[in-house]
Order: sequence, then structure tokens, then C-alpha cells
Amino acid sequence: MKKAALAMLVLLFCTACFAQGTEIGVPTWLSEPATIIGRISGNIGGSPVQIEILSFVDTPEQEIVFLGENLEINGKQIMPKTKIDQFGNRYALFEIMETGSFSYEIDAVIETNVLFPKMADFNLSQEITEHKSFIEPTENIESGHESIRTLALNRFPGDSWLETVAEVTEWTNKNVEYDLSYYPETYSAITTLDSKKGVCDEYAVLSAAILRARGIPVRVINGISFNSREEKGWNNHAWLEAFNPTAGWIPLDSTFGEAGTVDGTHIVRGYSPDPIQASVSKTTALRSVSVEIAETGLDVRVISFENFEEVFSIEADNVVMPVREWHSVQVTAKNNLNGKAISWFSLIMPEGFAVQDQKRLVVFKTGEEKVLEWQVMVEQQLGKNEQLLGTYRAISIGTDLKRDLKVLPGNKFEEKAVLNVADLIPSMNGTTLVVEITLENLGSIGTYADVSLDAHTEKVWVDAFESRKVTVSWTNAVDDEYLVSVIGPDLQFEKAITIHKGTPEIAPDKLAGQTEPKSTLEQISGIMFTFEAAVGALIALGIAALALLLKSLLTR
Repeated sequence: MKKAALAMLVLLFCTACFAQGTEIGVPTWLSEPATIIGRISGNIGGSPVQIEILSFVDTPEQEIVFLGENLEINGKQIMPKTKIDQFGNRYALFEIMETGSFSYEIDAVIETNVLFPKMADFNLSQEITEHKSFIEPTENIESGHESIRTLALNRFPGDSWLETVAEVTEWTNKNVEYDLSYYPETYSAITTLDSKKGVCDEYAVLSAAILRARGIPVRVINGISFNSREEKGWNNHAWLEAFNPTAGWIPLDSTFGEAGTVDGTHIVRGYSPDPIQASVSKTTALRSVSVEIAETGLDVRVISFENFEEVFSIEADNVVMPVREWHSVQVTAKNNLNGKAISWFSLIMPEGFAVQDQKRLVVFKTGEEKVLEWQVMVEQQLGKNEQLLGTYRAISIGTDLKRDLKVLPGNKFEEKAVLNVADLIPSMNGTTLVVEITLENLGSIGTYADVSLDAHTEKVWVDAFESRKVTVSWTNAVDDEYLVSVIGPDLQFEKAITIHKGTPEIAPDKLAGQTEPKSTLEQISGIMFTFEAAVGALIALGIAALALLLKSLLTR
């Protein structure tokens, strides 16, 4: 039984690019050498300047076997100094005393070893006292904001650390729409909660804000990974690690819907409390200069790869179902690990089928077996003697099970509405309580539902087989409890929403934890600025003395 996956990666940032090699699925675990190629270049319009470029670090899951870096400007090579920041990140530090175009190269061999961590649960009714700086709000992770706290403490109220991490990761994955127009800017958790759109940074900051609001320390990882949504596959990526007092730092990636472990295509560059605190490149200059830096290429060659095996067992039966009716597909999954675990599971149906909650995260106890259930439907019309034949797949980490699928015309069934509340998202917009409710009608006819927020009620139509979002609000909301209710055919739903006031924000510089050693350029800069200040003071004293002398002469 394989519980780990190994990878040897050769990373090059240079001015040439190779074609992408072996096709890989998403996600996967690399097992043989791979080549990652990219380049960073730019222009300097003044001097001197200091450039810091985020490199790679050793972690429990990856080891730097070899690392070579250099920067070339005007045909001259400059070797870097190494700078370690307060979060343990490694930067290549270049001090440049001339203007011109430059290119940066890195040649690295990194060996990775992806393991399932041995996890235990933790009761969130107790305070997590370690890593306090990773609980505090930051510029983009406003975990103390009233809106985030109201969402986190109402939508994810449970005391289980494992369940909370799994639920928040899955919720963010389902509720944020992947939108490349949000790249390369980083938008905050509050902005992401409002737009429900973004790329990996936005998925990361929203999940981090919710988890921190629940008292869980979370750090942001800046790195690279494989993403099927990207045309070239490999790209810069951001994901998270959440701290569990009984198990240490546990990875999660809400962009991919992974928690407990992340796939072996995740290569770490650095950690920080906020994405902007471990940026890929930074510049420092004595005076205002023009510095343009762009990461202009990233490509990856994978020679081979290897998946986990036998981590989870999956069993399922062949399925025979009718058209235009929701049908239950059951999959039995068993945890084969010697410890608790979180894993994702997906049900893949042929094109044209609707699947409720296609990908989900499930928490298992040691050796636990669970029956997972999906509701599926196809609306295609069939004649009396027609049928559809095909296969469906149940997928998890290291397991891909295929079974036969047969769809029959079906018998005459009862036309009715089947209404339920799929999700409820409370937040604050200033002093207004805003509640977004997702209604699902799994039935074959449309229906009305009465949606209420305390005394405010509106009638909403939900069409057959439709999922509809409804927003209700209460202006001038105070620190109080509000009742949300949805009443429809065979549905009486109620949930109390409590507004949770925000906590004081702290300045980002309070998160540093320790002082960074100053570089030569920073020391020179400080000396020059001190010298300039002293000269200015002497000039001012001289002018004042001259003015007194003139006044004395004039009064004689």
C-alpha cells in the first residue's frame, strides 16, 4: 500500500522554453525527474537598486537537492546573496549599481515526498494558543470583519476542526467562480465574498478569513502547481495550511477542492500570513527609479508520475435508472489509513447528466466505511423501446472505479415539486444584514416558496429542476438574532442568524514577529538618509543664525 508519492523536479527560470512533456491528469503525484522552465526579466532606469526574488524552501514534503541562481545585466553576471525573511522564506538578493535590461535564472533540483499526515481532531470550543500571528486579520484576509465573522460563526458553527476545515474548503470551492480576469491582482476576502469570483489568491484569502474567524491559524503558501483550467497547465499558485494543535500544519487547496493533503504538483516557494507578504519579487532603491519586472514564462516537463494506491477503497454497483427523475447513486468508501483522514470524492456521469454536489470532501475515522450518495438525472426524451447505455466513474485519491449505466424510458411518475434549501450565506454590508439563500427544486413542476427574514417576506418562484439564489436583507441591523425561514411544498426551513461584531484590525507590520537583518543597500540607504537629514538640519541652523545676525545689524 502506498501512502506517499515521490517527485524529483528540476526547475529552471531562464530565457528559453521547452515544450511541455507528458500529459498528466489533475491532480497527480510526480515520481520521476521533471523540468520546470520559466523566466523573470525587467528593466532598471536608475541606480543603485536591490532586487529580491522569492526562491524555494525546504519543507517536510520537499527538499532542495541543488539550487543555482544568477542575474545578468548588460552582459555581466551578478551572483546573489541569500536573504531569509521572518517567515523562513528564502530570497535571492541582488544589489545592482547600473541601469539596463536584466534576466534572472534559477537552476534547481527539488525532491518531493507527499504524505498523508497522521491527523487527529481538535475541539474548536477550546482556544488554539499557538501561532497567534496566523489568526490575526491582515490586509487581504479580514478575519475580524463583521461580515466574515457573521458568515463563519453562523454557516460553520461546529466544534470539529476536521469537519470545519473540510466544510470551508468545499464551500469556497463551490461558491467562488474561477475567473481569469481577476489575475494578476489580489482581491481581499471581503471583495471575494461580495463578487464570488477570482483565481487561486481569492479562493485562498476567503477560506483563510473564514477559518481564522473560527480561531484556526492559517498561513498562505506561494508556489506553483498544475491547473487544468489554465491553457499551459502549470502556473503560479496559492493555497493554504491550517494549524491543528494535535497534528501540526495541514494543507488545503480550496481552488482544487482538496484538504488533508494536496497533490504532488504543489511546489512551495514561500509562506506568509497574507499573499502580498511573500510576493515573487521586491525592489528597494535609494531614490525614485524606474524598475519593471515581469515573470514572462513558466513551463514544465514531466517525465513520469505516480498516483497513490489503496488509500481509500471504493465499491459501487451498476446503475439502471429512468429518464427525467432524480435517482440515487450510492458509493461505499473505506479509509485504509491508520488514522483519521479527509479525502475528496467525485461522481463523473456522461455528458447531459445533472449531478448534485459532484465533488465533495469527506472526513473519515480510522478504518471507517461510509456510504456516499449522489442524486443524478438526465432529461433526454426516450421512446418506448429506447435506452441509453454508458459508464459512470467514482473517483478519489488513487482510485478510479468504472461501472455500467443504463437509462430506461421509465414509468409514468407523479408530477410534483421537491423543494429544499441547498445553502444559506449570511454577511454584512455596512449595517445591512444580507442573507443569500440557494433554493433547489428537484421536482418536475415549478413551485412558489415564501422566503422570510423576520417580518420581511417575499414569494419566490422556483422552476422545475432549477437552482435559484434569493437574497433577503434587513437594514439597520443591530447586534441581535434574526430568523430566516423558507416555506414551500413539504418544506418548512428555519435558521436563526446572529450578527457577530467585528474585532479591531491590526496593522500589517505587527505580524512581522521579528526584525529582518538589513542588506548592504538598506544600510547604505539608512546612512545616506541620516546624512541628508543632518545636512538639512545644519543648513536650517545656519539660516537661522544668519537671520539673527542680520536682525542685530539692522537694529543698531
